[in-house]
Amino acid sequence: MENISTALDCFSLLQNSENIDLRNFSHHLSLVADVNSDHISKSLIFKAMSDKELLSPEPEVFWRVDRNLLKYRERVGIDILKLIYSIQETSTLGDVILELGAGCGYADREIRSARVINDFFSIFSINDIIYFPIRSFIGRVLNFRHGDESLSEKAKSQVIDYVYKILSLEKGTTMADYLKYDETFFSLIKSDVNNLIPALLEINVKLNDAVGVPSEYGGIPCAPEKTKYPNKIFFRDLDPLASEYIYNLSESPERYINSFAIASDLYEYLPVDPVGMLIGNFLELNKLADNSLAFVFSVKGTTYLADDTSARDFSYSYLLIQILKKLQKGGVYLDDGVRENFGKRYRLPELLRVQKSIDESQSSDMLWLIIGPGLSGDDFNQEAAIRSVAMTKGNNKPNVLTKNLADERFSVRAFIDVIDDDEYLRTLDARRSNYCEVKEAIA
Repeated sequence: MENISTALDCFSLLQNSENIDLRNFSHHLSLVADVNSDHISKSLIFKAMSDKELLSPEPEVFWRVDRNLLKYRERVGIDILKLIYSIQETSTLGDVILELGAGCGYADREIRSARVINDFFSIFSINDIIYFPIRSFIGRVLNFRHGDESLSEKAKSQVIDYVYKILSLEKGTTMADYLKYDETFFSLIKSDVNNLIPALLEINVKLNDAVGVPSEYGGIPCAPEKTKYPNKIFFRDLDPLASEYIYNLSESPERYINSFAIASDLYEYLPVDPVGMLIGNFLELNKLADNSLAFVFSVKGTTYLADDTSARDFSYSYLLIQILKKLQKGGVYLDDGVRENFGKRYRLPELLRVQKSIDESQSSDMLWLIIGPGLSGDDFNQEAAIRSVAMTKGNNKPNVLTKNLADERFSVRAFIDVIDDDEYLRTLDARRSNYCEVKEAIA
């Protein structure tokens, strides 16, 4: 039990220290990795985190906490693994990579799987809570080998997505345009992940009157924190093998659940990689030593930060200013938080505050924007949307970014050039709101 207690202390490092230089805590990584490799120890760790309310299922059906590096690249327009190799050229053994909001840790696990990188860097993440993806969890629990016909990957994906949404939404509401979550289901899973099994065994109660589930495509933001989902995925339109599987699951659920899932403690199979995870909010970045981070990145992690100057300690611009202090010379920051949800607004006025801080310090730090094709259904400008923001510490050249772009459709522009390009700013949205916001902020 001593190793469990020590591992739990690793997660709470930010709560117990100040002026933390993560380069001195690489032993935390191997300790948690050892615990995570043992099923029983892993189960005990996750149960302890759950008791402290630091472990939770993803809270919304369209949240994704299990994105991999390919998904990251598609969002930010930069190949993160290649970028790390470039940063390594000017780094020192033991330097730190830090992710803000790692979800269930899949991307960091991929980075560590590159042996050269894992042996060179210490890889950590800051997370307000450890999230696990129910969708992926359902995929592990369901038995897809039942019967003579095997399901294609497409059919499996359809089954998992459909079952996940049926369980997550209130009975009889799956065709509504506004999502109504089954709070009882989420509460039961949060209190004990083993409650997934009885939920699946009783899924026929919800399946019998469902003709479809909501699609994430075409979501329309209608009010703060409220989104309309008019598009649906109908049961009749599923792959025939997927619809047959779901029907059989409803009729005899016990035959379609893996035997190990019924006989085991599901905490042992939770789709989470906790190595390097530190529990805390992003404000606690202040507790890290200045000039101590080689690479900091975030994908969808900073999207929900406000930029209300009355609460500046939690603002997006304030966070970026603090990150510049924490980066070592030659360090790089990358995130897609410059895009508010659905890409209707870009945080250019917020970046102006960061630029002002850089100008006042008279440093050679630089702000960059990664420009690329717009995301379908999100960006008004489908040819050249703002996909992410980057900062380079003590380096006013974009080379480290340009040579690691996702593909030829992407480019790098200096932020100061973009805000002076009135013609481009007017293309970002139909009402020219982004253009007006920038001009108002400059004035």
